[in-house]
Amino acid sequence: MSPEFTDDDIGKTVINADGEEVGLVADVEHGTAHVEPDPGITDTIKAKLGWGDTDENAYPLQEPAVAEVTDDEIHLERDLESSSGADTGAASAGTTAGAESTTGATDTADRGDDDLIGDDDDEFVDDDDDLIGDDDDDLIGDDDDDDLVGDDDDDLVGDDDDDLIGDDDDDDLIGDDDDDDLIGDDDDDDLIGDDDDDDLIGDDDDDDLIGDDDDDGLIGDDDDDDLIGDDDDDDLIGDDDDDDLIGDDDDDDLIGDDDDDDLIGDDDDGARDTR
Repeated sequence: MSPEFTDDDIGKTVINADGEEVGLVADVEHGTAHVEPDPGITDTIKAKLGWGDTDENAYPLQEPAVAEVTDDEIHLERDLESSSGADTGAASAGTTAGAESTTGATDTADRGDDDLIGDDDDEFVDDDDDLIGDDDDDLIGDDDDDDLVGDDDDDLVGDDDDDLIGDDDDDDLIGDDDDDDLIGDDDDDDLIGDDDDDDLIGDDDDDDLIGDDDDDGLIGDDDDDDLIGDDDDDDLIGDDDDDDLIGDDDDDDLIGDDDDDDLIGDDDDGARDTR
């Protein structure tokens, strides 16, 4: 039940539902408090309080507009346009209120929107403060503009554009899709599994290790090196041309060549069986 104002309420600060000081109780007449507005409040706030259409220095405060009265303050409800105004309704509200009178009485009537936990626009847990679950603060679970886990654009794990594991672009760790220096990258780095231009196993071109397809110096290369299994231009067994070992097909000086050398078994220009 809303309290009836008494002389003990004179001097108390009047606080609106947004926690703003809007005035001071200057007088109480017939249970109705008269409030001197704070010079700094805007016309919009005055209009919400029902004080916008009068030129008086003090405005009546209807009891239904009051959410709570403490020892020092009077807190207002949020919906004041239908419950507070500068007209004769203020006086009638005072006379129709209950006859009980208290000195500095407090009222803990339930309010949907005040400055306590669970409200939608206060200083505690809600949608626009600095605690967990808010949409624009600095803690875990926020959806934007902070620096902690689970955010969509910060510097920690799971973000889409930061510097840690699982990011989709432009960092330096495993699983990145471009432009870094670790395993699994698709281009331009120096580790295993890269597709081009590095120096390790499995690369497709231009390095110096096993399995490369061209221009290196180890086993299995297809051209231009000096080891076993190369297809041309080296000096070991199994090459197909232009070296000096057994099994070459031309232009050497050992057994088994097919032409143009000086040993037994060549197909021309060597010793022949006359039988």
